[in-house]
Amino acid sequence: MRADILRIQAKQLQAGMTVAFHNSRMDYRLGYVNRTQNGMKLENEDRTRTEFVAPNDYVFIKRVMR
Repeated sequence: MRADILRIQAKQLQAGMTVAFHNSRMDYRLGYVNRTQNGMKLENEDRTRTEFVAPNDYVFIKRVMR
C-alpha cells in the first residue's frame, strides 16, 4: 500500500484533488465532479478521462503533504 494516499468516500471528492491508484502512473487530477441522480461522474482537467462512482463508494486520493 502506498503511504501517500488516503481512503475516502466518493461524496467527499472535490475538483482539484488527485485520484490515486496502486500504480502511481495512473493517478490523475480531478477537474470536474458532477453529481447526478445515478451517482457521480469524475473527469480529469482536460476531460479525456471519465469515471462513474456511487457516492458511497470508497476511492483513494493523494495525501496533501504540508
